[in-house]
Amino acid sequence: MVLINLNLIILSFLFQTIKLTKAELYKPNIPIRCSINKHCPPEWPCCSPYGECGAGPMCVGGCNPKFSFNDDSCIPSHILFSPLTLQFDRNSFPKNTIDIEKKKTPLLIRRYSNNERYHNLDMAPIVDTTNLNDRMELHKRGLFHHTNYLVTNSEVEAKEHSKMYNFIYSGSTSIDPNLGDIVLGMPKRTTGSQIASTKQFLYGKAKVRMRTGRSRGVVTGLVLISQVGDEIDFEFLGSELNSVQSNYYYQGELIHTRMQRFFINTDIWANYHDYEIDWNQERIQWIVDGHVVRTLFKRDTWDGNLRIFKYPQTPMRLEIAIWPGGAETNAPGTISWAGGLIDWENSPDILEKGQFSAQIQYISITPYENQFRIEVNDCIQRIYGPNRLNRETLSHITFSYNKFKDPSYTSNALELYCHLTPRVNGWTSSGNNFDKKCKKYRQIQANIERPGNAMSSSNELNHDDRSNLDNNAGQDMVSNKAPTLLNLQIGWHIFVYFFIAFLLA
Repeated sequence: MVLINLNLIILSFLFQTIKLTKAELYKPNIPIRCSINKHCPPEWPCCSPYGECGAGPMCVGGCNPKFSFNDDSCIPSHILFSPLTLQFDRNSFPKNTIDIEKKKTPLLIRRYSNNERYHNLDMAPIVDTTNLNDRMELHKRGLFHHTNYLVTNSEVEAKEHSKMYNFIYSGSTSIDPNLGDIVLGMPKRTTGSQIASTKQFLYGKAKVRMRTGRSRGVVTGLVLISQVGDEIDFEFLGSELNSVQSNYYYQGELIHTRMQRFFINTDIWANYHDYEIDWNQERIQWIVDGHVVRTLFKRDTWDGNLRIFKYPQTPMRLEIAIWPGGAETNAPGTISWAGGLIDWENSPDILEKGQFSAQIQYISITPYENQFRIEVNDCIQRIYGPNRLNRETLSHITFSYNKFKDPSYTSNALELYCHLTPRVNGWTSSGNNFDKKCKKYRQIQANIERPGNAMSSSNELNHDDRSNLDNNAGQDMVSNKAPTLLNLQIGWHIFVYFFIAFLLA
């Protein structure tokens, strides 16, 4: 009996160690920062939107190619083209849903760094505290945990992810059981939560109906942000419940003097309000409850010294978050801007509900036409054949950045694909091996477009070429040391277990 109990203790310790190791597998134990002056190393090749290097999930969605090991470290991202839209409505379910996976997955929450802006955040791994019912409801509503989205060695599963899920989430995110709202929670002394759209768009309108968080130091953000740092936002301070701030940034340039504040008639915590960002090639409008409160024209962003327009002009995704701007670990300037230190003990929401929260009733993203429409239409016709321009083929459009086309990473650097299924094999993988697929795609495209090339009468991509596009993608990096480290750690604990069991036998 003693031996059995001891074996159970050892096994429990072993599995807890494996679980912890897995939770930290896609990023180094000691954070590695990435910036314009320091790119990510090959073993942790992907720069997150918040300036930290890693692999796996950090190579998906918001991965910044400018500061990653190379452009191909980030996998291509899905992009919306009209008539496709993206939506969440508390009163309806997405048409397609898939069952929640039985396995538990680690949950990431936002941890504020000692940087002047809240968008420079780390993603800190913790044990998944989302219960099974909450996860099932989130999945039914089209939300998937960000550490699992497109992280799979199955192309079929990756296609399901892109089809079924409109948003990824992190932190204490749940669905209100009575209202059906998305609830972004921030329990006592945590770092909040976030959702982000799984598809990006180049010009369009994003609309959100929501109630924000309240209390001193609590900040709610509604942000359009691109992989290379273009940004348009609304920010809401929990200590100022009758106002909203607006701002924009060009390629991550930290200029804070562009912020403008606007008065709102009714309490933004107690009441739902509509917030819209209407963004096209020539102007941006910030809209509250149907009223335009601010307009920025591209012509007014001209930088005479650099001779460029400092105007957001790269594909964006929507992010909505609640976070502790007034955490005591933050920079004094950030705490002051957020309204002061958070009262984690006596704030009304902490006493009544155990957490601060923001609630989202409705989201819609409607893309506008852009300069790539003709290219997309031609690509679909070449790959799929004539008369195949429809919602299904448009849903496959993805893009990546190529600095050799434009070193400044404007929209001129974009490369679009219409027959790729982006994914990473696991938490130690990146897009560097997925690049083989992109290169094969480009080669086939070049063959199709070469004058005099023999093609089928339908102008479709032949079966062999299409099959080749689906092979050898998203494999583990040869230079990645994380898998070896994991194997050594697991192997050592297995050896200890059997050695102790042998001694006690």
